[in-house]
Amino acid sequence: MILTLSAASSLYWLGRYMVRVEGLCRLEPFQDDAHAVAYANAFSLPAWNVETLSQLLRDPNHLGSLPNNLAVIQDNVQSVRGILGREVFEAFNALWRQRGQSDACICDLLHQASQHMQALDLFTQVFWSLGRAVESVDMALRLGEPAQPAAQQVLQVAQRLPDPEWQSILECAEQLAISPDTSNLYGLCDRLHPAFVEGPR
Repeated sequence: MILTLSAASSLYWLGRYMVRVEGLCRLEPFQDDAHAVAYANAFSLPAWNVETLSQLLRDPNHLGSLPNNLAVIQDNVQSVRGILGREVFEAFNALWRQRGQSDACICDLLHQASQHMQALDLFTQVFWSLGRAVESVDMALRLGEPAQPAAQQVLQVAQRLPDPEWQSILECAEQLAISPDTSNLYGLCDRLHPAFVEGPR
């Protein structure tokens, strides 16, 4: 299968935003103000206690909110619906239809959609998996959690990228695996973003 750069980009961002929502599923509900403030600071959100963070995370007009993240997921799914197949597309549609339901319902549907994605062929999966791994590193670094496992996953996925076209991305992934810090993460992202527009070099 041949993927266009725009399709590869949509799959990558689909993976990233799915991990963002999964992260919220893992962390919510926030139990105390200190935990809420730590999360808000990590993601540069204007919240100062559990109440304000909960309100912000449900505000569809805020970029970091759950409704906004779900909308980005839906947009990216629409962009690649032709390569996902009917069953996978319907799994995401079920998630979108239930977007106003409880967090538990959304998290369960997101998990089901992720399982459907993992059943796709490896070539279709690669950019989605790369997005997931990159976002996992980002979240770990922001939250002060160990980033090495996610960085190793980035490298494992990068090794599946078409060679030699994506060799520079693999080199950045290798550096991130050696030293999983924000500098190397941003270095990888700085190479990825233009690659999806202009093509890998």
